[in-house]
Amino acid sequence: MSSVPRCAAALAASLALVLAAPPIFAQAGDGAAAPTLAAAVDMAIARAPQAGLPVAVGDEAEAWRRRSSSWLGAAPSAYGAYFGGRVAGSDGASEADAGLRLPIWNPGQRDSAGAVAGAADQEALAISRAVRLEVAGLVRETVWEARLAEVRVVAAQEALVAARGLAESVEKRVRGGDLPRVDRPLAQAEVKARETALVEAEAELANALVRYRRVTGLSRLPSPAEERRAAVADVVEDHPLLVVGNARASREAANARWLQSARQSNPNVTLGVRRDTTRDNGNTNLLLLGLDIPFGAERFAATGVAERNRARVEAEVATQLVARNLGLDLDQAARRIDADERALAIAREQSVLADEVFTANQKAFAAGEIDLFTLIRVQNQAQAARTAARERAVLLERDIARYNQIAGIVP
Repeated sequence: MSSVPRCAAALAASLALVLAAPPIFAQAGDGAAAPTLAAAVDMAIARAPQAGLPVAVGDEAEAWRRRSSSWLGAAPSAYGAYFGGRVAGSDGASEADAGLRLPIWNPGQRDSAGAVAGAADQEALAISRAVRLEVAGLVRETVWEARLAEVRVVAAQEALVAARGLAESVEKRVRGGDLPRVDRPLAQAEVKARETALVEAEAELANALVRYRRVTGLSRLPSPAEERRAAVADVVEDHPLLVVGNARASREAANARWLQSARQSNPNVTLGVRRDTTRDNGNTNLLLLGLDIPFGAERFAATGVAERNRARVEAEVATQLVARNLGLDLDQAARRIDADERALAIAREQSVLADEVFTANQKAFAAGEIDLFTLIRVQNQAQAARTAARERAVLLERDIARYNQIAGIVP
């Protein structure tokens, strides 16, 4: 009987050591300080395939800016021609023309090119924010997946310590004749079951850390990972996903204005020289100055303008749908957090009650009032209640992070 209190004390000490140990993920680090969540997102963006999108759109904006700063509306061209010669009885007279054709801007075309450049700049900035939000969501999910796996590893360690402590107590009492020999393999089987559960929990944690490392390139999880719930009850206008949608619509509108201004070919200013040569070898040089004005091309450009206007409307509709869906998701996330808080309070109460039941059953087992199978069942129930309370706390923090993600909060 006296061995039971000693075993309980040893078990409590072992559990204290487990709880006081550094987190599992920290032991896997390289000794450097844990990164912040924002730093982890920065590292993930550097590795993200979509990180090149804002750069590409920015390059496109720069190309349009260079085009709008040009003095010419299109690329110039050179021309040359020769007429005449001593063939078929001709008198040997000839003409030679050479010069340049210089396309000039259509009315409003240069300004519309600059507008496309500005719209592309805004689109690049919007895409950059949207990419950061997207990557932040991925980082958040991998972080909380690892946090939850860590809680389960700690729970499996505690369960193993408890099972081993109970097996040692049973072994002593079997040797002393206080318990039947059949209890020995039952206690040992429980130890093996807890060892298996620990192996599985550690494998899940290792997988979670590998996924986090694949995303960020880091070995340590952010500290702290917990976030304050965003003080917003609805989707704001500057949400990155709405901003990028509006930027795309503005870009399509600018494209339509460009096509409208460039609906026909650019007028050409012709500047050249003509040399006339007569049969008595007299030469006459003339200056050529001309203007070519194309016309009638509106109907051919109308299809392109209509396509860009359709793309603008599609972008506006898509943005409105995103705003509606974000509002619905934000409402659901808020209700999820409220449910998490209530469930966490209940889980903590259940954990306290389960520990009280386990303590009472320990005393009953020591007094011979219950069998070992019953004690193991109650012990596992108490451990499950403690684990559930810890998991609920992690799930609450994860759902707060998800709420912030939906609200467009970027670390």
